Amino acid sequence: MASLTTQTSPSSSTHEWGVFLSFHGRDTRQRITAHLYKALEQRSISTFRDDKELERGRYISPELLNAIENSMYAVVVLSPYYAFSRWCLTELTKIVECMEKKGLILLPVFYQVDPFDVRNQKGTFTEAFVKHENDPKIVGDDLQSWKSALSKVGNISGWDLRDRDESTVIEEIVGEILAKLNSTFSTVSKKLVGIDSRLEKLMNLYLNIRQDDVRFLGIWGMGGIGKTTLARAVYDKISRQFKVSSFIANVRETSTRGAIVDLQKQLLSDLFKDKSSDIKDVDRGKNKIRHGLRHRRPVLVVVDDVDQSQQLEALAIERDWFGGGSVIIITTRDKHLLIERGLAEDEIYRAKEFDDDEALQLFSWKAFKKDLPLEGFVELSKQIIHYANGLPLAIEVLGRFLCRQNVEFWESALRCLSKNPKKEIVDTLKISFDGLEENEQKIFLDIACYFKGEKYIDRVKSILESCDYHPSSGIEILINKSLITISRGKLWMHDLLQEMGHEIVHRQSQGDPGRQSRLWHTNDIIRVLENNSGTNWIEGIVLNSPLQEELHLNSGVFLEMKNLRLLKIIGNVHLSQGLCYLSTELRVMEWHGYALKSLPMGFPPDKLVELNMRCSHIQQLWQGTKSLYKLEHVDLSDSRYLVETPDFTNAPNLKRLILQGCKKLVDAGSAIEKSTRKPRRLKNGQGDLLKEIRTIKADIDVAARGLGIPMYFQNQSMGSSITIQLHPDLDDSRKWLAYALYFFYEINDLESWESTRFTRLDCEQLVFHFVTDEAPFKALLKFDTLRKFPNTIDTPAGHWIFVPHMWFDEKSKEVDTWSYIEVSITTGNPFTKVEKCGAQLVYEQNLHEFMHAVLLHPHFTNTNSIMILAN
Repeated sequence: MASLTTQTSPSSSTHEWGVFLSFHGRDTRQRITAHLYKALEQRSISTFRDDKELERGRYISPELLNAIENSMYAVVVLSPYYAFSRWCLTELTKIVECMEKKGLILLPVFYQVDPFDVRNQKGTFTEAFVKHENDPKIVGDDLQSWKSALSKVGNISGWDLRDRDESTVIEEIVGEILAKLNSTFSTVSKKLVGIDSRLEKLMNLYLNIRQDDVRFLGIWGMGGIGKTTLARAVYDKISRQFKVSSFIANVRETSTRGAIVDLQKQLLSDLFKDKSSDIKDVDRGKNKIRHGLRHRRPVLVVVDDVDQSQQLEALAIERDWFGGGSVIIITTRDKHLLIERGLAEDEIYRAKEFDDDEALQLFSWKAFKKDLPLEGFVELSKQIIHYANGLPLAIEVLGRFLCRQNVEFWESALRCLSKNPKKEIVDTLKISFDGLEENEQKIFLDIACYFKGEKYIDRVKSILESCDYHPSSGIEILINKSLITISRGKLWMHDLLQEMGHEIVHRQSQGDPGRQSRLWHTNDIIRVLENNSGTNWIEGIVLNSPLQEELHLNSGVFLEMKNLRLLKIIGNVHLSQGLCYLSTELRVMEWHGYALKSLPMGFPPDKLVELNMRCSHIQQLWQGTKSLYKLEHVDLSDSRYLVETPDFTNAPNLKRLILQGCKKLVDAGSAIEKSTRKPRRLKNGQGDLLKEIRTIKADIDVAARGLGIPMYFQNQSMGSSITIQLHPDLDDSRKWLAYALYFFYEINDLESWESTRFTRLDCEQLVFHFVTDEAPFKALLKFDTLRKFPNTIDTPAGHWIFVPHMWFDEKSKEVDTWSYIEVSITTGNPFTKVEKCGAQLVYEQNLHEFMHAVLLHPHFTNTNSIMILAN
């Protein structure tokens, strides 16, 4: 979707948070901080409040650092105990830094303190710094930075609550922030070419929101017209009127990859703060969304780029399911889809092309960074605008293509355009493609045909490098020329740019798909395969055909495709005569349901980067040792007949091996053990498969259900630390009895461990560091690993820790007010580590369920000990 494009640099983008709230919990959490936070949330101002308030030393956590840097305003509640917290002072120093360098607006609130004391570190602030100066862990530079930050904040005009009503002050603070946020939106909207008139029309004619009304709005138009940007502008303008909102982008692309469940998870997270949903399929996700909507509260949802009614059904977009006051916005190219969903004509807005003035302004910003063209380029610019015919994306691409070029270059480009001024947009976009070197052209076509929406670093980069395409420089050039983007690590390009790439490939063959370099259209592929009309021109095939349609191929179907680099087949394909040949150039081999027992005998896999043979009939891929130097990913999951894996001796770059569901596979350990580089991920879905896997040394991360944490533990974490949230208000009526912890303890260097075992008296020491709202404390445990469990010292072993409530009571009198408990585990031996852990509160009501989960866990034999902390 094209954008109604901004005139400014990316620095004009919106912040993640409206307000960052800095405070000391001991004397403000249940008072002004709680009241202020509630008032901000009620006005739909996104507010970051650090509920954990962890005292971890002098460094700010990445989460807090990111929150401060991505907030527009910081409200600092300065209280008598504020300066006693190293964490608060470090946080304040970062806030002041962002105020000075990033334009963060700081609003101080002086709660029961004199601004003079803050500026000059008098009163309780003096006491706090005396304490810090006597702390050997605190360095002088930190003390000076903290004092400087307090002095600067104390000089800012804020709110002094010593002689004022708290509720009145809170209203003033919220009112000032709201006014500034609204003015900020007005400023941003003026930087969007063509947005004001469209936004005004939408608000006046389509979005008169009444409290009891569920308002649907469809934004309809051709690709590249600016539907997404318009929907985003509406979302930004009205989202603060809603407590919860969600912008679901790229629905069509995500659905094409079969990832509609990911969109359901996003919607659940945005609307209901459900970030832990384990959705098995689309129907369950739909039911969960519908269940969440039963509360009938008003929500704002934007569903962007829909092309099938099933996508809206999967996201539970039904008018009757939403509460009064809700607004649902859908963008699509298909007007009929909106009508099918029950939208009336007055609920459908047709996105219009730019008029000449808007087009010239947008083009000028892209080509000259000004409102109007430079002298000598006015007429040339008008000709470009005429050619683009008001389509924002085409205007933007051409503007960037011609930026900083001389008149002769422009005239040459116009001569190319003027050959046929009514050509389709694909030809307009092709101008940028024609300006690329051959290397970048190949990368662009591969992305357009195969890799749009795929992870760049984790996957595509290695494949392109294996083809000698130099992606490090090539990708950067394509980004700079507005041909692709990388968002959240994935490669993207606009629909029209992708269509342009497809058209370029089509033109190569002059109507003969057998001479096309890349094949992705099902009918073209079937025609080539069934007629044996493939040639050396073909470099890639991506077939995704319906399972109900059978495709019968002969053994020599790929015989003439000597340059085939990528083969992906998903469908009901039969090879009754076998398969005699696969290209020696293959980098990606993906064939779901492959019907033969092995790959062709003469196939050399030395250039393979990925091998994906899910649900295949493979018994053995090949015999003997092969050169697998480039191989990084192998997925043989659900290959029920697989009895032996390849020898991975010559696979030094293997990163991922998936053998889940390979029920006949009983010995993979020896093959993997010979690999010069163990895979970082080894997945196996059956606890009793791969019986020899325990012989492999511990430099492999084994993720198997046989070593899994029971489902009873809803809080699970990789590594040696985990946090569990407490809810004092909710838990008061059913006081928890104990804190249950389950962790896997593993020896990561068995040889070194055994060489020191007798000097350690056969005991392992574990230290449990507990952190809460009040203060950190720790517990030390020793247990005899060798004597009790001599047969499991070389395998990951599970351990239970059961910590009674009374144990915490001995540490603190405020246990029932805690909002969280974090525990981290350290070992007394450098050759051991904690791999993963789970934690859960145990109540009287579910004590039986807990004991059942522990003692009757199907893999309890791997759980070596249960320890109970008690005084």
